[in-house]
Amino acid sequence: MIGTALLVIALSSIESVRDMLLIRAKAEQPYDVGPNGRFALQRLALSVILDHPNGMGPAQFGIVYGGQQHNVYMQCFLVYGWLGGAMYLAMVALTFMVGFRNMLLPTPWQPYLIAAYAGFAGETVEGMIVDTDHWRHFFLMVGLVWGLSVATINWQRRILFAGGAATMRATA
Repeated sequence: MIGTALLVIALSSIESVRDMLLIRAKAEQPYDVGPNGRFALQRLALSVILDHPNGMGPAQFGIVYGGQQHNVYMQCFLVYGWLGGAMYLAMVALTFMVGFRNMLLPTPWQPYLIAAYAGFAGETVEGMIVDTDHWRHFFLMVGLVWGLSVATINWQRRILFAGGAATMRATA
């Protein structure tokens, strides 16, 4: 950390780097504000979603309105329509619930499920500021959470079955 701090201090002594750091440190970037900024396009996208229940199709919002709204949830409703957007939200919500429930159960692969769940959770939050529905690693995280959750459920069933069989043998 000290090395990184020294590197940033050294680099900030270069005028062009310092100017770039000062621009990036501002709360509102030029692409966020204004009539074609991200926030204006997000407000516009809400009304467009209501006007197009079947969606507009891939990349059509950007073509028609000159920019993207940078929100995966709005993007799904804009591209796939109300049904497609609702299914995307359902997939995200179910993955959150199933992953969280199974992440808390002790199994040999629990650390892997925790890591996959953390990556998935981070990317779902990041989806509010960037379109993540085309990121292959997002769906890899979804698949890992579901696969490890199914393995956890099967693990529990085997333990219950083995315990039930032992109980039945003891009473016989």
